[in-house]
Amino acid sequence: MKIDVSQEQMDGFIKDVMGSYPEASVGKRLFCIDADHGKMRFRFNDSKTGKLYDMDLAKLRVGFKGLAPLLLNSYYRFGKSEIPDLLVQFAIFGHIEYGGF
Repeated sequence: MKIDVSQEQMDGFIKDVMGSYPEASVGKRLFCIDADHGKMRFRFNDSKTGKLYDMDLAKLRVGFKGLAPLLLNSYYRFGKSEIPDLLVQFAIFGHIEYGGF
């Protein structure tokens, strides 16, 4: 599915979603251990593997491109609180690694 959004729209969505970190990661496998909202830099700890992942706006844009078709597909129903975690998973793994979707 091709989705036409401007860079400005994409960045606005990402900034809005990522504004909920680090709180949004409580209880998630990918836990935000550092958040710099001004620079759009985040660090996540994967509690399953112990790996650390650094996120920036460029990586999150890639995640957005993977997540956006799912958000627009009526088959999938995501709660607003799930979207930050899903965006980060797409940015890191390219798919949903953790969760029963």
